[in-house]
Amino acid sequence: MIADQDNQLDYTQAISLNETAVYLINESAELDVTAEAWAELLEKKYDVGHQEALADAQKMINVLKEAGILQ
Repeated sequence: MIADQDNQLDYTQAISLNETAVYLINESAELDVTAEAWAELLEKKYDVGHQEALADAQKMINVLKEAGILQ
């Protein structure tokens, strides 16, 4: 995935996503990206409890924000 800086692609800031991150991004194309929404997706796909899914979702959102993928 390539980070977007001011509506321009920046090929110097490519980041690698794991299978779970790709799943979350693909599934949320029509949804708002929130930790709660992503936690629900994680709970449905993997056998994890809500608190663990919520913590993992928030971590992923933070990583994507730091990389400039999410605002």
